[in-house]
Amino acid sequence: MCVIILLILICTVIPVCASADNSSEQAIDNHPYYQYKQLSIEDGIPASITSLHKDSYGSLWIGTPTGLFRYNGERIRRYHFPAPMSNDRQYVFFQSADQQNRIWICTTEGLCHYDMREDSLKVMNRNGKPLKTRFVLPYNDRLLISANDTLLVYDSKRLKEVNHIVMPHCQLTAAIVIGKDSILITDNAQKIQLVDLKQGKVIKSPLPEDEKAFCMLRDSQGRLWLSHYGKGVKCFDQNYRLLHEYNSKNSAMYNDAVIQMAEWDNTIWFASDGGGLQVIWPETNRMQVFSNRLSDQFPASSIACLCPSNENIWVGTVHEGVLNVESGFMTTYMKAAWRKTAGLSAKCTLCLWEDTDGRIWIGTDGGGVNSYDQKTQKFTHYPATFNEKIVSICPLSEQELLVSCYQKGLFRFNKKSGALTPFVLPNPTAEQEMKDLGVPVNLWTTQNGDIEMSGKVTYRYSPASRRLTHLQPDFETRSSWTPIGTYNGYDVLFDRENIFMHNPKTDEFKSIIHMEAKQMLAAEVSKDGKLWVSTTEGMECHDLNKGYMEYILLPDKNDIITSIIVGNDGTVWMGSMSGIYAYNPQLKHFMLYTEMDGVMPNDFLAKPTLLSGNGNVYMGGTGGLVRINAAQVHTKKIAHVSFPIIELHQGEQISYSEPGDVIKLPYQFAPIQIHPLLQGDNIMQPRMYRFFINGVENNVTETAHPHFTVYSLAPGKHMLTAQCTLPNGTWCEEQILLKLEVSPPWWRQGWFTTLCLLFTIAVIVVCFKLHSYYIKRNLQEKERQIYKDKVRALININHELRTPLTLIYTPLKQLADSKLLPQGTRENVYKAFQQARKMKTIVNMILNLRKMEMGKNILHLSTAHPNEWLKDVLDSFRDEFSLRGITLQFIPSPDVDELLFDQIQCEIIIHNLLSNAYKFSPENTTVTVTTEIEKTEDEKFLRIAIKDEGVGLDENDISNLFTRFYQGRYQNQGAGIGLSYAKQLIYLQGGRIGAYNNNEGPGATFFFTLPYNQKAESIASVPQAYINESLDITGGNETNTHLPTIEHRFNSVLLVDSDPDFCLYMAENLQVLFDNVYEAHDGMEVIPLLTTHVPQLIISEIKLPRMNGLELCKYIKEKPELSHLPIVLITSCVDDYNAEQAYNAGAEAFTTKPFDMNLLLIKLQNIMLNHNLIKNRYAPAVLQITPSKSNAQEKNEQFLLSVTRIINEHLNDVDMDANFIAAEMGMSRSTLYNKLKDTMDISLNTYIQKCRIDCACKLLVQTSLSVIEISERTGFKHPRNFSTLFKNTVGVTPTVFRKNNK
Repeated sequence: MCVIILLILICTVIPVCASADNSSEQAIDNHPYYQYKQLSIEDGIPASITSLHKDSYGSLWIGTPTGLFRYNGERIRRYHFPAPMSNDRQYVFFQSADQQNRIWICTTEGLCHYDMREDSLKVMNRNGKPLKTRFVLPYNDRLLISANDTLLVYDSKRLKEVNHIVMPHCQLTAAIVIGKDSILITDNAQKIQLVDLKQGKVIKSPLPEDEKAFCMLRDSQGRLWLSHYGKGVKCFDQNYRLLHEYNSKNSAMYNDAVIQMAEWDNTIWFASDGGGLQVIWPETNRMQVFSNRLSDQFPASSIACLCPSNENIWVGTVHEGVLNVESGFMTTYMKAAWRKTAGLSAKCTLCLWEDTDGRIWIGTDGGGVNSYDQKTQKFTHYPATFNEKIVSICPLSEQELLVSCYQKGLFRFNKKSGALTPFVLPNPTAEQEMKDLGVPVNLWTTQNGDIEMSGKVTYRYSPASRRLTHLQPDFETRSSWTPIGTYNGYDVLFDRENIFMHNPKTDEFKSIIHMEAKQMLAAEVSKDGKLWVSTTEGMECHDLNKGYMEYILLPDKNDIITSIIVGNDGTVWMGSMSGIYAYNPQLKHFMLYTEMDGVMPNDFLAKPTLLSGNGNVYMGGTGGLVRINAAQVHTKKIAHVSFPIIELHQGEQISYSEPGDVIKLPYQFAPIQIHPLLQGDNIMQPRMYRFFINGVENNVTETAHPHFTVYSLAPGKHMLTAQCTLPNGTWCEEQILLKLEVSPPWWRQGWFTTLCLLFTIAVIVVCFKLHSYYIKRNLQEKERQIYKDKVRALININHELRTPLTLIYTPLKQLADSKLLPQGTRENVYKAFQQARKMKTIVNMILNLRKMEMGKNILHLSTAHPNEWLKDVLDSFRDEFSLRGITLQFIPSPDVDELLFDQIQCEIIIHNLLSNAYKFSPENTTVTVTTEIEKTEDEKFLRIAIKDEGVGLDENDISNLFTRFYQGRYQNQGAGIGLSYAKQLIYLQGGRIGAYNNNEGPGATFFFTLPYNQKAESIASVPQAYINESLDITGGNETNTHLPTIEHRFNSVLLVDSDPDFCLYMAENLQVLFDNVYEAHDGMEVIPLLTTHVPQLIISEIKLPRMNGLELCKYIKEKPELSHLPIVLITSCVDDYNAEQAYNAGAEAFTTKPFDMNLLLIKLQNIMLNHNLIKNRYAPAVLQITPSKSNAQEKNEQFLLSVTRIINEHLNDVDMDANFIAAEMGMSRSTLYNKLKDTMDISLNTYIQKCRIDCACKLLVQTSLSVIEISERTGFKHPRNFSTLFKNTVGVTPTVFRKNNK
């Protein structure tokens, strides 16, 4: 809350007219008092004010030379100007509001308006620049804006310019509306012009041509007020006839430089430059002037601007901030600084007494006696009484008063001369008692004119007889009785502990109240017989007629009443530290009057209270004397208040809402401060607020601050309402502020409940599904186990069949290919070979299907020319087709180029399709195989088609032909799996397969396609079930291969297999390639055999007793003296895992049974040739070795690399020989010699010499070293030996070699 300074104006009231009779004086008393509150630099605004505007929401906008501020009754906030008006320190000289409640602010850099929704200022541009103007005049739905010599007309809703009126040679400064579509405009030369808005032009003014105006005002009565700067103010009637002229010469105007005028409270207010604030009542032409040049209680002499409101008028001053002026019926008179008639001679008031003529006599603390004229509202000070503490006053005669001076006794006071003389009592003892230190003497007159005086002792004095009577009740009392009223002919007195009655005629005393536990502070008896008592514990009301008592609760429970007086209307006025309470006994409600009402902070005293004859109430205290104008109390209007806008503060964020708006808050929200802005009353008026919020405990909050903070609320809907006190002390109607909706926590929201319900249902469903799944899985596990057992049995059978099938298949193929057999025998042999090939195909098919089930059947793609590949495949079928007279025709397309595909798997597809064509083609027909290119928008395919002239296909066959186990109408021709298997292979490669009947002629055409966009080199199959659904499989034909051409023969081979028949058959065929074939039937038999016969190659079956083939391979490869031997492993198990184990064990090759003997011989020949290549490579010199793909070759090359590294590292060592290298290698000399001999076919010493010579050759070419230095670096003892060996090896001497290679 900003700091506010209250200033009470006591100003001279001077009538404009010459007469000043009693009616004028009565009019003065009927005029309201004006109280002022000040907003200054201490509150956060600059000292000088340039413009003021109060918006429809009750906030005050303050323009200054250094920026714009807003005051909402509690805090002051500065607003920043937007770009390009980036300088916040701008001179704001005009403000107004339009129908859309926009606040228009005119500054030196341009025009902007306030946007309530965004709580920010926005620039008004014209032609891309800020519009500079002197005023904005709202008129209906238009805005009239000045722009130098042009009046712009804007649509206030769309803010679009709709017209403009040019007024040459002037700069427009102000304008007012005087009629329909008519406005008066002044310029910088104070020239007045009349503008017709409808016609859009300047017309003749009804005012005299020479009339000037700095500012203009049209009041509520239609009068026109014109201020001519420096020449006063003129007032015209509705017909523009001069009514009156006001200036410093003919009126009470203090200054003629009026710069703004405003109408408020049926008066016209003038803001003058150096002349203060001047107020005129037009009906009586009376004027009041407020200026610090006339009263030091008014802070300013120059007024810059005025802003009237409902209950107050805002005054902007130069150097003194903002004044909030409000009319009232209370005023506080304090000590007058220099103008004695304006106030008291001392601040503290001790006693009051009203004379018969209405003059108020005042006793002060140190200022002596003062008098106050209620008609002229002037004070008179009496210098003879200065420095006296007057504690009580009563009449002594028509010319004299009896006054009691503290600690000095009683004195006579002359009303006219102001002389003060001692008053002598007839009893010296009593006189001395009246001077008793520390006890004030109170004086009052009785009903019969006697004077009673109460100090330490109480006496009654009769002025006529000068008789002095001692008064003493029959009960104990304290000193200094104070009269508080009369009741039934009795004087009612109190002494802080007792309240009692005294009958002055009979001197009878009656006790009413006696208090010991609590002290009475003040008391008063009203005319209706009610005794009002204030104690340290609160207020009490005792009905003396009915004999009952009730407690009166103050609005502020902590407040204490120290002064009480009852008005003529029954209102109980109570003075406290908070101000003055007005209590209405009938309505039982309080009204608190504070600084804004004219009550300065004061410590009110019980004795200085007075109800004057005209009904005015006076209450004195240590802070001055308060006068309550009874004539104005009930004429004060009670304005209707409302809360049109609510300001919300949450953290640093500020937003605005309208009453009834719904504010949605999360479950845990930051504290939100709700500040309702008051409309319809003075925002600086202190008041109480009540905030109600439903749904919470203790839902009513009463506070003196106009804001309410919500810290937390239960989830749900809440209604926030508010009330505030009105000037008469009642509460306004309860008004809705906001509707608050607090979201429940996430665990109580509908979505979470729904989610929990769904989750519960899902858990039940899942549990049911899991239960069903486990039952089903157990059944499937049992079925799977049975299936595995069946498959394992089938696989084992196939493995057992592969070895005897190899012994059948290979000899039959050799006999079928032989040209030496007679034709008939050859045909029978070929038929037997066909059946053997079918058996081989069936076995391979079953094993491949098993791989596909496991997802391990991987297609290996390689690049080949399809036409050439297909020609080779077809050639193997020509002899078979020719036996039935069937012509196999191949028509390749020349557009076909190389393709990435799996040749082996595609060969199976061709075999299946050709087998079908062979089966269903009659004799002496033609089977045509074609290739061509198919293209789509995105891809390119190779299409291979096989066309026969057979029986053709049914429509049902075409749709189900590639379905597994479908056999069509020729069920005796196969098991129905071959085409399905082909389809799977094609789909794995990204192609498609199909069939259709020939359009011309009999037969059908089968085709498949392969894409050209293959990128991967291998494709894994998708796991599927085949074997459990198929046991009888129709195979295709094998490719017919020719016998290999044997160009090399080798020394020896070791054959290891547990089957003697297989060993015998293999030995007969291996003799084509090897001179010696050794046999062993167990892995353990091989170990001793290798000590006597070291073969060049080992062929071993994996499945062997005691030591299997894998263990034998690892054993040989781990022996340094044997690791160079190549090993080929064979098995009947078609499994990638066995192949992987074989190669990991170090085998050079791996093959499965049954196999093609010709292909095996070619493979063995290549292994031996590669082995010899290593020897030839390292025979001259070993410098760099590129490892082979074979594991055994890799180990041999690693061995040779180690030997070469040792030789190169010790090349300059003359003692390096075979023993030295054997020691470095960690083996015996004989082992090293044999292994190197078998690997390279060269001795170690020869290899060392070749390494030395090779290094010497490099040094001769690459360096300039001498021959002797080179011989030393290459490990020769004598240069002669080096030259001789170099010439024998290279053919020339070292010197000649260097010359030839330079």
